[in-house]
Amino acid sequence: MRITNRFNVDTACLVTWLGLIAMVVAYQPSVVLGQNVSCECCENPRSQHSPERQMYWQSLRRKIADGHHESAAQLGPNSTQMVFLDFDSGKDGNLDYTPAIRDAVQTELERICERFDVSFTQTMPSGEFSTLVFNEGGLGGLAEDIDFRNLNRSDNAILNLDGAPDVSTDESIVIASANVAAHELGHILGLRHDDMFGPIGAGILAGFDQFLNPAYTGPQNAFTEAQDHIMATPGFGIPFAMFIQPSWFSERSSVKLTIAENFQTILDLDGNDSLATAQPLEFSVRSIPNTIVAGQNAGTGDFVAGVAVVEGSLNGMIDGQDYFRIDGRAGDLLNLAILSNVPDRLQVNPIDPNLAVLDASGNFVDYYGSDAFNEDEIKTPDSIMYDLILPADGQYIIKVDSQDDFDIGVYELLVYRFDGNGIVGDVNCDGVVDLLDVGPFVDAIIAGEFSVKADINTDGSVNLEDVQPFVALLIGQ
Repeated sequence: MRITNRFNVDTACLVTWLGLIAMVVAYQPSVVLGQNVSCECCENPRSQHSPERQMYWQSLRRKIADGHHESAAQLGPNSTQMVFLDFDSGKDGNLDYTPAIRDAVQTELERICERFDVSFTQTMPSGEFSTLVFNEGGLGGLAEDIDFRNLNRSDNAILNLDGAPDVSTDESIVIASANVAAHELGHILGLRHDDMFGPIGAGILAGFDQFLNPAYTGPQNAFTEAQDHIMATPGFGIPFAMFIQPSWFSERSSVKLTIAENFQTILDLDGNDSLATAQPLEFSVRSIPNTIVAGQNAGTGDFVAGVAVVEGSLNGMIDGQDYFRIDGRAGDLLNLAILSNVPDRLQVNPIDPNLAVLDASGNFVDYYGSDAFNEDEIKTPDSIMYDLILPADGQYIIKVDSQDDFDIGVYELLVYRFDGNGIVGDVNCDGVVDLLDVGPFVDAIIAGEFSVKADINTDGSVNLEDVQPFVALLIGQ
């Protein structure tokens, strides 16, 4: 078939032309769980959602309100998550947050969150806002919820670093306080501890395979970079000393923080309870901020991910399983999770979910030598799948069901396809635009599939109009 436009060349000529131009242009330590500084958050829903804990958060809100009577600060745009830095209400710790230290903590938090729609103030705002209370609670941090998609913009978190190892100088107080505050803020924006794993494709921390059910058999190379990420936790074996140095959000965190700003979910439709009636899912292509300072993806530009979020439910024997169909490509790197036991809004009626990825015939996809199936993630009965690589082009099925055939309840399904960096022209995602991108670029044009990296002239389409600007990139013009 001939592809025509103002260049007036066919596919074979295009491949030949680009080929001619190409000729001319010419250490993993063992993990020890349970350090002396903890982040509790809501990763153990049975204790975190107890009536006593809920009463604590209610009393904390009253204490914050009673302690601050200043005029309200100016609120940001509607999409902005306002965060009140409360250095006065907490009475459990004795760290001296002087005015200079307070300002420095806010500046460091603004650096950490600068690519996301978050705004900080030391004056209590009006309207919807979250609060980070310093010098409050036991040693470490505690978040009110893991609010995936950030639907509650008024949940709170506390931290107390009085007595934490090596937190003594003004500089260490600033860095450690900002890191732990950002960590707890991450939770109330929807982040989990395992979002520290990175980079995407490196799998999980060594030794954590046994905590998943069934045991995880994929790569376990996430430690080197994970310790630099905001969601790192001593409970996952990361030394607290790592919190006394500048940190940043991981690639996994950035995907979820992008979802937390503004994202349209997909509703689970009736009748998608069989392979034949699987509900089609379309990925929403998103640019994902790259905040990596040091690591594999440092300096490679923003990322691209195709994301889908489903709001679903199971209804026992009547509708005890849901099937979703996606179009996959060979080499696609997928991450999937079912949330039901967290966050708070799903606690009313959670299920004990199972997650599976099947081919179009209903057979399990290979998952590092095992079946693509998960019953339990690391800390809760929810399900997760890290860094699944699709073996071929074609349709794939995501199956959601429950351990209990009679289970009735709600869940949210997160699926994202991580395409790596978004450098225009870097179609093979290796961080540079060079001859290795020629083949994938030609393939993208022939297939007619949209890709941010192949849309060289940024007109929203991948076609022959992109050839001349792509050649210019290759030869450095």
